[in-house]
Amino acid sequence: MNTFKITGVLFGATKEITVGASNTRKRSFQLEIEDGKYTQTPQFDLLGDRCDKLKGMKKGDKVTVEFALRGRQWQDKYITSLFAWDVKPYEEAKSEAEAEPSADDTGLDEDLPF
Repeated sequence: MNTFKITGVLFGATKEITVGASNTRKRSFQLEIEDGKYTQTPQFDLLGDRCDKLKGMKKGDKVTVEFALRGRQWQDKYITSLFAWDVKPYEEAKSEAEAEPSADDTGLDEDLPF
């Protein structure tokens, strides 16, 4: 599954609800992202135990979101959803990214035979 990461400011969040026959927990939140002249505020969904990822966070916190992009057709309409897999405070996510080896640290020769 392809996932993406984005950093922004927590703009708002809904209260947790249950959806579907299995009463799955769901919570949505909006992220404010600077995009040149205009600010973008996409909405992300958290499902199940991932709803707990927002605990301790508040509006205005800078966070990094790892998410999956999903799309489907329904009655001649196309629906796009952003499902968040992980939400972390920006500083924590930044520290983890710095700890991961970069492409230069792989030990592979740069002179590849192709």
